[in-house]
Amino acid sequence: MSQSKSKVLYKTPKYNNYFKENFKVFDAPLFIAEVTAHIPPKNKQYIRKKVYGVDPLVCPRCGSPMEIIAIIMDQEETARILKHLEKIGRSPPYFDPASLN
Repeated sequence: MSQSKSKVLYKTPKYNNYFKENFKVFDAPLFIAEVTAHIPPKNKQYIRKKVYGVDPLVCPRCGSPMEIIAIIMDQEETARILKHLEKIGRSPPYFDPASLN
């Protein structure tokens, strides 16, 4: 890939003590990539709420945002985790341990 000759000078309103600067020079394509990486997917929250009736990534107790940290496809692994959570008294709400049998 050839190097871009176009540059972007990005200046922040405040001086950043950590980076010791308030501006940065980017190659134009890199700047676009950096900026677009911070744009959330359009209407994703609305779609989740419409499909599930509630947003499953918002804590029902305190309203804080939650995130998916893993997707487990193996039923045996899921059962093992749920049994452990039941054993330590932290099973999911409305969980019926009999459903694992």
